[in-house]
Amino acid sequence: MDEKVAALAEARRKIWAIADRASHDEEADIRAMTRSLEHIENELREPSWPRTQSDQTD
Repeated sequence: MDEKVAALAEARRKIWAIADRASHDEEADIRAMTRSLEHIENELREPSWPRTQSDQTD
């Protein structure tokens, strides 16, 4: 699970770096793409649903 969190964090960092280089008109839209990744990352860190045995082995 730590690998998944790290991969999501890295993807968000890369998207923000792309947004930093984008035009002013596009940067907010590009950053908005990271919201779903952030939600997934947060759920992996602190799940809002009960963890099952199979979840703990991923």
